[in-house]
Amino acid sequence: MYVRALRVAASLSGFLFIAALAEATTRNVTVAPGGAHSFQDAISGTSTSTIAVGDTVQWTWAYGGHSTTSGSCSPVCMADGLWNSGVLSAGAMFSHTFSTVGTYHYFCSVHTIYMQGTIIVENPGPAPTVTAISPTSGPTGSGTAVTITGTNFISGATVMIGGAAATGVSFVNDTTLMATTPVSLGPGTLNDVSVTTDNPDPVAGTLTAGWFADFLDVPQSQQFHAFIETLFRNGVTAGCGTGDYCPDASVTRAQMAVFLLKGEHGSGYAPPACSMTLFTDVPCPGGPDVDWVNQLATEGITGGCGGGDYCPSNPVLRDQMAVFLLKAQHGSSYVPPTCTGIFLDVPCPSLFANWIEQLSAEGITGGCGGGNYCPGNPNTRGQMAVFLVKTFNLQ
Repeated sequence: MYVRALRVAASLSGFLFIAALAEATTRNVTVAPGGAHSFQDAISGTSTSTIAVGDTVQWTWAYGGHSTTSGSCSPVCMADGLWNSGVLSAGAMFSHTFSTVGTYHYFCSVHTIYMQGTIIVENPGPAPTVTAISPTSGPTGSGTAVTITGTNFISGATVMIGGAAATGVSFVNDTTLMATTPVSLGPGTLNDVSVTTDNPDPVAGTLTAGWFADFLDVPQSQQFHAFIETLFRNGVTAGCGTGDYCPDASVTRAQMAVFLLKGEHGSGYAPPACSMTLFTDVPCPGGPDVDWVNQLATEGITGGCGGGDYCPSNPVLRDQMAVFLLKAQHGSSYVPPTCTGIFLDVPCPSLFANWIEQLSAEGITGGCGGGNYCPGNPNTRGQMAVFLVKTFNLQ
């Protein structure tokens, strides 16, 4: 059994780096496995155990009539008095802790030279750290070649991504490993990347949420992929279900409330419970949208769609989106500069012209092409990812 302590090593751009600090562990050795006159280490599978200073070896008797007695056989076996279990029966256990570097020999006092073992005690090496994986995302169902960087890597290191073993792990140097991601990861998921080294005990370093398994409907070539990945990593959305993101679906005004408030306040934000009905079509108490819609109104980001309603199921149009984003970013009292007329289909002056042109001035949108903004078009979930990432500078 291995005892581990975890240490947060660093946090950068939404990734969390964790290194496992090696502590004293217990190594299991079986005495007379299957009735054989031998000792079998649980990790090496041989009679030799390689452990770290401070570790304990615990022998467990599979069959009785044997001992573990420290000493060497050359050729006569002589005990050196460091430890001696005595001859024990099946099911018995005996342990010894090693506090000094060195090589220790032992034997069975009954079977002498025919039943020997060795324990090599080393100073433990440093635990690995994982600082990056490149690329950071890829499709599910097929492996992606990745480069993993960090520190204290050694030959023979193993890589786990999302709890599944990576294949083709290749040691380049102590800061670089090459591997292929497992094919079993679920679509639309963030997965920890862990590197384990036996140095001499297994110790691991982990990059939390390092690998993003793509949504089924957002391949790497999709124009909004990078923005959708960033939005997902920041916890603003979990997709639309069954491993999809639905990038071409329209964003409803109810969904918009959630997107804006999470973009503004962070993925862990939960709005206060509603205390009264602010919009007749979003009653309080009611469904899952009311808390978010009421909070959006409380912050002065929306006044509804008119007539005392919010119109939660209506799609958010691109002209309305400009107001939503800029008020969420700058505050409810924000007033954009006067328009100058930069889009062919947005007359200046007009109701949304100032907001649309300011959105463009801040580099959040370049319009829909051909010098137009397409103000009356519904805003899609793919476009929304771009707007939110740029508005709130999500990383």
